[in-house]
Amino acid sequence: MFSVPPLMTAYYPHDDFDAVVNYIKGLQFRTNTKKCQDNSKSIDTFVLKNNILRNLNEFIEDCVKEYADKIFITDQKLHVTQSWVNRNQIGQEHHYHYHPNSVLSGVFFLQSSGKTVAPIKFLNTRNDAFHLEFKKDNRQPFNEYTNSSYEYPSQPRVLVLFPSYIPHCVPMNTGIDRYSLSFNTFPTGSFGSKIGLTYTSPEKT
Repeated sequence: MFSVPPLMTAYYPHDDFDAVVNYIKGLQFRTNTKKCQDNSKSIDTFVLKNNILRNLNEFIEDCVKEYADKIFITDQKLHVTQSWVNRNQIGQEHHYHYHPNSVLSGVFFLQSSGKTVAPIKFLNTRNDAFHLEFKKDNRQPFNEYTNSSYEYPSQPRVLVLFPSYIPHCVPMNTGIDRYSLSFNTFPTGSFGSKIGLTYTSPEKT
C-alpha cells in the first residue's frame, strides 16, 4: 500500500559544533507576545548563510540530497530557503504547526539535556473510520500503524528531516534552554512534468 514518508536522522560529525552553538546563543531573539508560553525565534531567518555555519550548511544540503534521492526518488534539487533558530526556555512550548511553501523541513538540535528537555512531537492526521479497542494483554499497543503521535528526543548534533506538511510541536520544556535550528526547502528551478500537466517554473515560459 502506502505510508507517510519517514523521518531521516543524521549525526553531525564536524569538530566545530561548540563554535556553532556559541554563535547560535549569541543571536538576537524575538518573543511571541501573543502566546506567552510560546518559544522565541531568531531575528535572523537566514542563519545558515553565515560563514561560521558553512560546514553545517553543507552537511544539511548533503542530507537533503540523500533524502530526495532515497525517499522521494528524484534527481530534483531541493535548496534551503529560510533557516532560523528556536529557543525554548523552561516553561515554554511550541504549538502544533506545519511549514507551508516547503517540501522538506528539518530540525538540527543544538542544546538539550536528557529526558527533561522537550522532544519534537509529530501528529498523525490520518482519520480512521473506526477506533478498535486494543488487546487487554498487550502492554505496548502502539506502533507505526496505530500511533496517534510520535516523539523524537532532542539530541545535540542530530539532524531530523521530515515532509513539511506533517504537523509537529514541541511540548513544554522542563529542562535547560532548548536550542534548535529549523529550515525549509524548495525545488531549484523548474519542476513537475509537462506531459503530466504538473510543470511549474519560477520564470515565464
